[in-house]
Amino acid sequence: MKTSLLLLITFFLISSSKATAQPNFGYWGADEHGDSLYYKVFPRDSAYVPKEIIIKFRAGVLNKELLCFDCYEGWYVAHQKNTQAMAPPTFITDCWSNAMAQSFPVDSGIITDYSLASTIKYFGGRRLRRMTFANPCYDTLSVTRYGDTIPMDHYNYMVLTVNHDTNVVRVITVLLTYFRNKVQFAEPNNLLRGTRRPHESVYGFGNQKSITLCGADSAWNHQTGNPAIKVAVIDNGINWHRKELGGTDSTGFGPGYRVANGWNYTNDTFDCSALNNTLTLNCQHGTSCASIIGASTNRIFNGVAEIVGVAGGWGNAGADTSEMKAGVTLYGIRVTNPTASNELDYRTDYISSAILLASSSSTTVVKNPIDTTQSRYGFGVNVINNSYAKSGQAGDYASPEFSSLRRAAEEAYQNGVSFVAAKQNYHNVNRFVPADYLPQGMVIAVGAGDYQKNVESYSN
Repeated sequence: MKTSLLLLITFFLISSSKATAQPNFGYWGADEHGDSLYYKVFPRDSAYVPKEIIIKFRAGVLNKELLCFDCYEGWYVAHQKNTQAMAPPTFITDCWSNAMAQSFPVDSGIITDYSLASTIKYFGGRRLRRMTFANPCYDTLSVTRYGDTIPMDHYNYMVLTVNHDTNVVRVITVLLTYFRNKVQFAEPNNLLRGTRRPHESVYGFGNQKSITLCGADSAWNHQTGNPAIKVAVIDNGINWHRKELGGTDSTGFGPGYRVANGWNYTNDTFDCSALNNTLTLNCQHGTSCASIIGASTNRIFNGVAEIVGVAGGWGNAGADTSEMKAGVTLYGIRVTNPTASNELDYRTDYISSAILLASSSSTTVVKNPIDTTQSRYGFGVNVINNSYAKSGQAGDYASPEFSSLRRAAEEAYQNGVSFVAAKQNYHNVNRFVPADYLPQGMVIAVGAGDYQKNVESYSN
């Protein structure tokens, strides 16, 4: 009776507010301590993925047994027979893909609290799908870059699909007002925009004045890149066939290569484009960023000196590649929105999941792994490069806007990861997430300058 009355009152209040008609809809709610806070969401149709909500559930709310799985020599084996039937994969990465493909009806028992599940269903909630492939039966601790361990609960991140776009704000309002003890945060699956495409062409050292302006050439006297340093590029993918990234027409990805690993959230596979050695539009931005970071230095390919990477190792120009000292190890993660016409539209659920995946390193190795480097959840990188941003309340803990992105950035910081983010190219003083997240030191914000070290006219 109490639950029914609550639902009726809530439905009346939310329906009468006409929340979806307001471009900057806000509402008052209580936080986990009972304090009143003003929450703000942006229900514009173009600002988020339609009919999707990102939810971080609190411990014990989700049925772990439905989320647990094993990878036996590449096979996906669900712990519960009533989960989705999966085709037998051929490799460990297929096991990850099958885990990411899992989705559950709201009333299937995935939510252990009946009142919460009933309320979500009442307001149009249909299915919950995984946002990460973290395994609650194994992936509960992460090893930081400092060698200690911290708790990890990535399996509590889920994406809820609702039956109608107008219910996105309604469900968020109900969850954050009445279920703060069950839900850590809920937000629209916002879209972020990638930064302006850097010009990608053939470079000689003399044309890359940024190398000398940032002092990279002086740093090379001490180190030119170390494969033990792992850098994740969260963007629209890396074309690992590029020669300056150590690739060829048929090889260049996996353990021992410059691009050692990655994930494509758009297709749930590793490669970012068709198998070719050209810089395709599908992953141009990510490949350009990866090349600036880790392209081979002091190398000549087919008689041409191409782009110089900041930490791409060192080799004698024209010498055999075996003489080249390896640079940093790269991880390409593609987070583009598959339904968008603009290749630089990035989804919050993909980005947040990518940050969690890149920064973590589970203490548990999957049973009977094929390859130990690809059977542990988390890449355990040292640096994450983020070339996307959106105007937002970067320092406001109370706002549910981009809460999952902030939590992921905080966890990367706890793991000892250097988190580098672009400030965007709109030439204004607006705050942008994630570059302006507080406190200072959690994120390294990057803008653009000219050869005289002045801020470029287009840069924030």
